[in-house]
Amino acid sequence: MVRTDGSRHSLTGSTGRLPPYRVLAEPRLAFDGGRSGATHEHPLRGLLEYGPYSRAAQVFLGKSIRVATIGPPNSYEKIGRLLSSFRVSQSVSERREYLPIFPGVRQVFGVDISPAPPNAHLKLPSDLAQFDGTGPIGRRVAAVVATQLRRLATVSETFDVVIVHLPDAWADAFFGEDDFNLHDTIKGVAAEQGVSTQIFNDDPWDYTCRASVAWRVSIALYTKSGGTPWKLAPRPEAQDTAFIGLAWLTLAEVIRPRVDM
Repeated sequence: MVRTDGSRHSLTGSTGRLPPYRVLAEPRLAFDGGRSGATHEHPLRGLLEYGPYSRAAQVFLGKSIRVATIGPPNSYEKIGRLLSSFRVSQSVSERREYLPIFPGVRQVFGVDISPAPPNAHLKLPSDLAQFDGTGPIGRRVAAVVATQLRRLATVSETFDVVIVHLPDAWADAFFGEDDFNLHDTIKGVAAEQGVSTQIFNDDPWDYTCRASVAWRVSIALYTKSGGTPWKLAPRPEAQDTAFIGLAWLTLAEVIRPRVDM
């Protein structure tokens, strides 16, 4: 830094340059409506110990997150079995230093997750060859899913979130020319209709660690249904600080979409 008299002053004591980074303590998260003392550094262990932030003003009134579905003919049964598995304990087989056992969705959130009524489950063709129309297959799939989302929007009072199942076998439809992205296109239509969506490939059934799947999917469904699992706890020393989350993806994850969060 240059003084007004032309001399230099070092900000770091010797180099004359700002330090490249500063290590901050892990921020604490608030749970259970921000109750005093209900904070934890670990999001999952905080949920286990205190319950979600929105528990005090429970969005679901202690009932159930109702899940509608759009997918091939067998998706409804598969998704139903998956949701049922969240009601019981799921074991950990990876990242044991981070992942706790998943004890069951009601034990974590105080609510159940269950299928919506029958009129909120719509089918897609069983394979890509059965999608009618001309043009790129991705756009044909997007058009059919968009039609089903518009149908569901007319009965939106019967569900809280829609799971859209796009099997791995449909990978040819995921991307296309002109930067087409099937996931993003579906999300855009859903936003227009005011419908919350969770897009699945086959990972929720194929992924080995069942606790990981249960945590990821249940948190996503809870949040997209209007719940708040946690918030940043107040930090007086960081009132004027903006926090930005960063994620690193492998090339395989970019090419092959994982469970949509």
